[in-house]
Amino acid sequence: MPSNAAMPSNLNVNFKNHAEGFEQLYAKQIAGDNGLRFPLEDVYKLDWQRGVNADEYYNYMYRRFSSHIYDNAALEDGQKILILGCGGGSDEKNIKHLYPNTQLWSIDISYEMIARAIASKSPSQFAQAVAELLPFPDACFDRIISREVIEHVAKPDVMMQEVQRVLKPGGLAVITTENEESYALNNDKYESMMVIVTKCLPFLKKYRTRPGNYKDEAPSLAEFKHYCEDANLTLTQYFWDGALYKSLPVFQHLLGPLRLARLAHFVSGIENNARLAFMLCDQVKYIVKKPQSDEVVNEVAYTMPGSSEAVVRVDDGYCSQDGATTFRVNNGIANFIPVVDETETPQSTPTAAKQARPYYRLFAWCKTKARFIYRALLLVVAFFGLAFCRSNKKQVSKFVQSDFLKSIIVKNVS
Repeated sequence: MPSNAAMPSNLNVNFKNHAEGFEQLYAKQIAGDNGLRFPLEDVYKLDWQRGVNADEYYNYMYRRFSSHIYDNAALEDGQKILILGCGGGSDEKNIKHLYPNTQLWSIDISYEMIARAIASKSPSQFAQAVAELLPFPDACFDRIISREVIEHVAKPDVMMQEVQRVLKPGGLAVITTENEESYALNNDKYESMMVIVTKCLPFLKKYRTRPGNYKDEAPSLAEFKHYCEDANLTLTQYFWDGALYKSLPVFQHLLGPLRLARLAHFVSGIENNARLAFMLCDQVKYIVKKPQSDEVVNEVAYTMPGSSEAVVRVDDGYCSQDGATTFRVNNGIANFIPVVDETETPQSTPTAAKQARPYYRLFAWCKTKARFIYRALLLVVAFFGLAFCRSNKKQVSKFVQSDFLKSIIVKNVS
């Protein structure tokens, strides 16, 4: 029995290497049941493993981002929802708690993360698959939520075409990602400045970080608009969020846990100024809608990846109706990732060789201090900009509309 389906000839991507890069990344994280049952309330139990005084800050930001997403997805009881890139399965638990009659399906490229989501009792039906080839029929989901996934997808334009395919007419998708328009570290504008610096100081090139084993490149606003246009999706709204989200944690050793969260709460006023938000907010959220049409709506079921062709359940997995293509099931998790060309080798980060270079420790120390100064300058700019923004003192974000969700977030920062 072949281990997986053959990859379509028009999608030339080595998904195996792509998946292995994420498995290596997640292997470094804590395994097992994280204990969360309704993370919007008990997210404080999480140990984020990100340094002193960091937990309350990341808990606050997690609540904000999650509430914001659920509000703008216009969720309702009874909807059929796809979580595209499930991670640890927290969104499924949140949604099921808020809307008990929703029907949830989840996919992720990583077997490890799906296994952890299942271990934490996430209430969904999980499958291993890629965003470019969803194993579901046309027009079957009311909503799709995809958080911080599109920047890791090999073919984001194909992902958006798949989003359009599986959404019902009039259905909504919430796509969140990094804001490449911001001046945060490692974003496009920051990288452009670093290119200029390394041109002036060419010896720094050998110290620059090389890509890891997985893609991490968010689309710009212009690129995303192009993806939507090609996929016949309407971008109904977009907004910047997470003011200085990546920069504030550098101050975690100087501030207590609640003070860091309160600083984030105060700085979030930047989101109310469109001219500053796109430069200083590190997250962007897109709400896209599939136009209404007379397209036939289908029931959710597993299909051949990227099509509505049904698959047949067999003892050891699934197979196509003609029996020519099969998909294995590992510990109850169906694997719909297509077979790829195995000749390609993953990229590597030559850490040991890099650290052996002369003056590496001195350079690393200088780099750390320079990054701290850079983030401090961003904070100064933010404080100056807040003079021209409407205060967020009594609200978490202007986009959070639900009083219930707002009360959950505010209780630990007020």
